[in-house]
Amino acid sequence: MSNILQYELENYPNYQLIAGFDEVGRGAIAGPVVVACVILQSGFSHQLIKDSKQLSDKQRIMMCEIIRENAIGVNVSIKSHEFVDIHNPKQSSVLGMIEAFTKLSIIPEVCLVDFEKPQFSNFSGIVEGIVKGDQKSLNIAAASIIAKVVRDQMMIEYDQQYPLYGFKNHKGYYTKNHALALEKYGACQYHRKSCAPVQKYPQTNFSVKF
Repeated sequence: MSNILQYELENYPNYQLIAGFDEVGRGAIAGPVVVACVILQSGFSHQLIKDSKQLSDKQRIMMCEIIRENAIGVNVSIKSHEFVDIHNPKQSSVLGMIEAFTKLSIIPEVCLVDFEKPQFSNFSGIVEGIVKGDQKSLNIAAASIIAKVVRDQMMIEYDQQYPLYGFKNHKGYYTKNHALALEKYGACQYHRKSCAPVQKYPQTNFSVKF
């Protein structure tokens, strides 16, 4: 196992059911916040289970399948751009974690969460929020991969509707090209109206396909 992914082994050696939680999309200006929860089989590891940002698209897709095959539990919660506009990105990610937890068919003994520390209802086990958890915890890293693959696929689908925004490239984050597209075409239905860069532009009510 990679040295940076031994958190469970070092801190929870006597626990078998450890869940990792992570989110993707919190800092975007378009698209959903996606949260994943993963409980890997005890003792399972893979050298490519790491922070999803350190992997290529091809590696993430491959690892997503491997993780699903070797996990006792995987759940995903998707909070839409409309939901994020109402509840804000931080709260949306926390509520997504709570929803992913409630959908688990197996109750973990330990919940390791990237940065946040949600209050899971009727849970008497351990909940720990870990700063940069996707770089330390195997289960959190696995969750980051699942969430990233799910959200990326959604953004690719949005790109098919609105190809001129470049969603398949920047995945809804505020880049130079994204800013130029907003300036030229206005905001589409998947942009978060609560985000300052989006508020400057009118919403486009049609699919921008030329």
